[in-house]
Amino acid sequence: GRAHPPEAKFLYDSNDLLQALRGICRTIEATEIADGGATAPLRRSWRLLPLGLATPRVDQLRARFAQLHPSFPQIGVDDSSDPTFRQSHESLGAKLIKLGDRALIEQYLRQGCSPALRPRLYKAILHGNAKRPSAEPNQSEPVARSPHAASDEPQFNKLAPHSTGEFTNQAVHSYGTHSAHGVEVQPADRRSQPFPRSQTAPPTGKNRASGSSRASRRSSRKSSKTPAPQRPPSAAAARRSALAHNTTIVDRLHALDLELIRNNDNYFVFEDLLRNILPKLFRDHMEWLRVHSRVVSRLEHIRAVPYYGFALQVAPLAYLFKREDEIVLALREMVARYWCQLNVLRNAHPDSELSLLPNLCALFEDLVAERAPQVVRHLLGLDLAPLEVVFPWLHLAFAGALPVDELLLLWDRILAFDSLHLLPVLAAAIFQYRTKPLLHTTTADQARAILCETANLNVIALLQVFLFA
Repeated sequence: GRAHPPEAKFLYDSNDLLQALRGICRTIEATEIADGGATAPLRRSWRLLPLGLATPRVDQLRARFAQLHPSFPQIGVDDSSDPTFRQSHESLGAKLIKLGDRALIEQYLRQGCSPALRPRLYKAILHGNAKRPSAEPNQSEPVARSPHAASDEPQFNKLAPHSTGEFTNQAVHSYGTHSAHGVEVQPADRRSQPFPRSQTAPPTGKNRASGSSRASRRSSRKSSKTPAPQRPPSAAAARRSALAHNTTIVDRLHALDLELIRNNDNYFVFEDLLRNILPKLFRDHMEWLRVHSRVVSRLEHIRAVPYYGFALQVAPLAYLFKREDEIVLALREMVARYWCQLNVLRNAHPDSELSLLPNLCALFEDLVAERAPQVVRHLLGLDLAPLEVVFPWLHLAFAGALPVDELLLLWDRILAFDSLHLLPVLAAAIFQYRTKPLLHTTTADQARAILCETANLNVIALLQVFLFA
């Protein structure tokens, strides 16, 4: 895993989530022992998370991702050898952008897109008005929210394991929520407007004198009045004032996460940009996320805190959008749709279309056991569970693990199919692809080094071979 600075333990990371999931498994086992249930499968399983969750079969995944079949030309595979396909595909994408039909754009993006069109296509999908898939059924939520929001308590709304509850209440709960653009426009102060100038001839003689006397009386009455009491500050002004005095600790948390950007060859140029973007999401859009996220917290007083690696999920968007507000709005949608699901420590409802983190882990362990059983046995002999290597990939959606161009090709398909199942499929495909060198390793460190060497991987080709070969 990554070497963390000492202060970084104020942020929870992928390893903390994995240990929490393993703790859940031990709790389940202890409960079944106390109840006299059958616990032998749990105790002897090679799986790191033997939760027994139902997962889709390979044939179901083939049907779900049918447009990834090699019979469909793909950006990321066929565009380099067939310039005609690239040109025609890009021309079709430009027409769909003008048409603005989100469903057609999602179908189009299943074959990928060129970097030139990607920003506009992402905007069309993320900010479109089409109805989202149904989320997890809501049990009992009195708070009004989007019909697509799932009822759940995401771990990303909890503290890191080494933090304290007082820290959350003081540093994070004080964050207010502004309007969608971060500012609430207040009505202008009422000012007395001058009387309209009369269109008749100016007064003369007695009329002029009486007019001046009336003006002097009005002036004397106005000066004798007591000054009107000042209005109390508006709610938006109070929130802005509170933010000015309560950003220090949370800003430092963002700074800790930005260490990953500073040391990354692909993203270090965006450090100053991300330093402004990360606080904006946590300050201005938390209420929006609580209403529109597919997984939300039941606890009204909980506010999200950053986690270690979140900056790596934000940085690729800086390759797509130039303005801060565009990045923030795209990030907000990605968090509401996908990243919130990757920070939840419970399984999805059977009738839900969600792909929560434990379900993705179970799917990976099923796939790798079916398609690379020799690798699994060999790694277990080296005292290395496959999920130990893969878990950060799943938690961060391969951010920081893949080159930027390959990562965006993967995210293209996640948006197009609206599914996170591609994450465990790709992870299992990498294990299958590295079978021969892995079987020759003699230590766990050697195996980790081989699996983490992703610079020359072709993501779409790996998915195609794993699903359809």
